[in-house]
Amino acid sequence: MRTQKYGIDCRKGVLNKGNLYRIERAMKKAMRGEAVTVGFLGGSITQGAGAVPINTKCYAYQTFEGLCRLVGKGVDENIPYIKAGVGGTP
Repeated sequence: MRTQKYGIDCRKGVLNKGNLYRIERAMKKAMRGEAVTVGFLGGSITQGAGAVPINTKCYAYQTFEGLCRLVGKGVDENIPYIKAGVGGTP
């Protein structure tokens, strides 16, 4: 029997979580107090277009803060943050 919704054969869908080894290793490193740099590359959305204030309400910084909370660290501790978003780039 074919499972279809909206004309899509769902059996052909692929779910791939990828290899989580590297992120798990980085999280454990941060939890131990070792430095881990978090970087975001992208265009205007990464830069923070539409966010007010742009530096702390952009998705990159919000994600960074969430990561810090997950590993039990403050944003000024051992996790440097780099936001390399440039508006107008594809």
